[in-house]
Amino acid sequence: LSSVIFMFATLASVPLIEKAGRRRLLLRGQIGAATSLALLTASLLANVAGFGAWTVQITLAAVIGFVVSFAISLGPIPWQIANEIFPLR
Repeated sequence: LSSVIFMFATLASVPLIEKAGRRRLLLRGQIGAATSLALLTASLLANVAGFGAWTVQITLAAVIGFVVSFAISLGPIPWQIANEIFPLR
């Protein structure tokens, strides 16, 4: 599931990089990743404390949110910047 989501989010990032700009996309991706990890931490702590089965859905949503945030910004943008710094020709 996460691999399919990662693939589609990475494909969606290609036009977003040019449209939204690298800096804005990187910042939003980092904010999304940090928010997803904070939500993941809270849901895992709630699960350990015994707050019920609803924490499983929140954990899954947090992991998917992190994967999407990473795939849109922190995954492909450094590779594109490296290609612009060191072109083949």
